[in-house]
Amino acid sequence: MDLFAAFWAYEQALAANDLTGLDHWFLDAPDTLRAEGDNVLVSHTAIADFRRGRGGAPARVVERVHVVRPTVEVAVVTAETRRQDGTRGLQTQVWRHTDAGWRIAAAHVSAVSAPAPDDRPDPAVWRVADGPLVASTGQGPLAHVRLAVKDLFAVAGQRVGAGNPAWLAEARPKTAHADAVRRLL
Repeated sequence: MDLFAAFWAYEQALAANDLTGLDHWFLDAPDTLRAEGDNVLVSHTAIADFRRGRGGAPARVVERVHVVRPTVEVAVVTAETRRQDGTRGLQTQVWRHTDAGWRIAAAHVSAVSAPAPDDRPDPAVWRVADGPLVASTGQGPLAHVRLAVKDLFAVAGQRVGAGNPAWLAEARPKTAHADAVRRLL
């Protein structure tokens, strides 16, 4: 099985919480590593025990896969992922080609967590910061990309103030998006 087929088979096992499949893809060795946050698991056994206790990984979509091949027998695969809540993450794996095929010798998982309450955006800069003004359609080249709109452009349901508090106070909410905003959406 080639490297990409092995990677996608691992992803299917992860999505299904197939513990036997996950055990298969991790190299059965005492120095196999898996790291996430400040936790490093060392050995195939420690990794398998962790997976049995966690109850599955959060659902996510692999958006991009990058591969570097330092040698014929070793590949570094980094996947950019997105969870259903919009959280993005990275998964980097060192795959080693063995007599049994490709296996993961080391893995590191990271996710960008939601901002802590103390990390709230500055209200002097962001008029609305606690959620999207408009939900993504999930389609097109900008699907799931967050963007900000300066209040020079009409956003349906919002007032245009051009950065001027006096103008903002007298402005009425717009009934439709500006053409530029509509096209971005």
